Amino acid sequence: MRAGFYTEYSKGVTSPSKTLPANLGLQVLATQSGGRILLGVNRIAEAIADCVRDAESYYVISFDAPRADRANEYHALAVTVDRRKTTARTRIGYYAQP
Repeated sequence: MRAGFYTEYSKGVTSPSKTLPANLGLQVLATQSGGRILLGVNRIAEAIADCVRDAESYYVISFDAPRADRANEYHALAVTVDRRKTTARTRIGYYAQP
């Protein structure tokens, strides 16, 4: 199985009936929740230290989401940053409720 297989499933699932087992893979869940994935890393101590440095900076963003028309209505989220060498890792979506 190729290393990037999970990326095909990292977009949000719009309804429970469209869920596949691959949508629940650890790499997919990490990506969807704003986490990191360490693939093909030979120097694990350096990778962990990089993750710790990464966690030193964080932000908090909130918004008032509109009520959904139906239960579990999926809404994609995207955060963009206008700053070189800066990446925002965030949730990619949420399920709104009426």
